[in-house]
Amino acid sequence: MTAHAYGKKTRMPVVWSRREAVPVSRQPAEAIRAWLAGAHPTAQVRLEWTTQRLALVPLRDELGAVRIPGDILHAAVGTDDPRTVAATVRDQLHGPVIHDVRTALGPTYWALVPYRGHAHWGGAADTPLLGPGTYLGVPDIGVTEPPGAYWVVQPYGRGNLCELPAVAAFIQRGRHAVEVPA
Repeated sequence: MTAHAYGKKTRMPVVWSRREAVPVSRQPAEAIRAWLAGAHPTAQVRLEWTTQRLALVPLRDELGAVRIPGDILHAAVGTDDPRTVAATVRDQLHGPVIHDVRTALGPTYWALVPYRGHAHWGGAADTPLLGPGTYLGVPDIGVTEPPGAYWVVQPYGRGNLCELPAVAAFIQRGRHAVEVPA
């Protein structure tokens, strides 16, 4: 896909929409940062991203997160190989996912989802849906590898989120593979 910027023909990154068979241009990183920081009343999020690569972002109706334990996600994928995990998660969840290995709960993935209207999530205690009133450690948009938390799948624009039914089905496949009771 090409675009014209100030009379010059430039190459733009292309992301395919999961709902349509047409390419969607990736939004600028700054627009995605603004959307992620959304409800934070101060510039603290941007300062944390600049100095620590990770910021505590307030979740809200438009932005929630489902915790997926590493063993369940790896079982659903069939491996813990980072490249295979990234490709499979991208293809099956169709939205942004964060990996954090530095938690007391062990390796953890966070699928970003819409929270509004899903307060009655049917997940188990180890796969909660977090929403308003919770802060999530979110890496800066350019952090795509360890150390620390990083994007397994980056958001391509404002509002790009995983769909809860896809996340629920993915978790169920992982549980079945490791025979973890729900």
